[in-house]
Amino acid sequence: MDKPALLIVQARVKAVHTELRAGGAPYWTHPIRCHEQLMRCWGSAPLEVEIAMLFHDTLEDIEGGEHAIQSALNDIRDACPALNDEKVFALVRDVTTPQDVAKEQAIEQIKQRFSKGRVNAEAYLLKAVDIRDNTTDILDGYEKSPEDEDVQRHLSSNKLQKYTGYINAVRCGLNRNQKFEKIYTVELHTAISITIGDVRANLNKIAALLGEDQPVFPGYR
Repeated sequence: MDKPALLIVQARVKAVHTELRAGGAPYWTHPIRCHEQLMRCWGSAPLEVEIAMLFHDTLEDIEGGEHAIQSALNDIRDACPALNDEKVFALVRDVTTPQDVAKEQAIEQIKQRFSKGRVNAEAYLLKAVDIRDNTTDILDGYEKSPEDEDVQRHLSSNKLQKYTGYINAVRCGLNRNQKFEKIYTVELHTAISITIGDVRANLNKIAALLGEDQPVFPGYR
C-alpha cells in the first residue's frame, strides 16, 4: 500500500478504535503494530491483506464495524482502483467473529474455522501475527510493571490457554490442508513459520512466569 493510502486507512483505524488496552495504551496501537509486523515478515503482502490486518478486530469490537471498513475502502478507491473489497471482508471474517457472538463461543468458532482449514491461506498469517502481538504485549507489560493489577490480570492462565488454542488451531489447519500448497509463496510460508515460532517462544515465557507447564504444540512442517 502506498504511503498516502496507508495514512488514510490508519486514520480510520484510530478513529474507530478509541478504547484502551489493558496496559492503558490506545487500542489502535495493536492493529497498527500488527500491520508493521506483517510488512516486516511479508513485505510483498497484497493490498487486501494489509487492510485486513489493520481492521482485523473491527467487526468484533466496534458497533457498525462493517461500515467503518467500507468507508475506509471507499476513501482509497481512487488511489487503489484494483482493490477487492470482498477479499478484505473475507479475511477479516476469517480471523474474528461478529460483535454479537458470546466470547467463549467466538473463541471456539475461530479455533474450529482454522483447524478445519475453512479460511483463506493468508488468514493463517494474519491470525499468527495478531497472537504474536498480543502475547508480546503481555510480556512487555509484565516487564515494565510486574506488580500492576491490570498487568497481572492480563498475565493469566486463561490468556495462555486461549492463545495456545488459537496457535495450535492455526498449525493444525496448515498441516491438514493440502490445497494451500498451491497458494503459498515461499515468502508467505516463511512468514507463517517464523511468526508461529515467535508465538511459541512468547507462550513458553508466559507459562514460565505463571509457573505452569510449557504449552504443548503439535508439529508444523
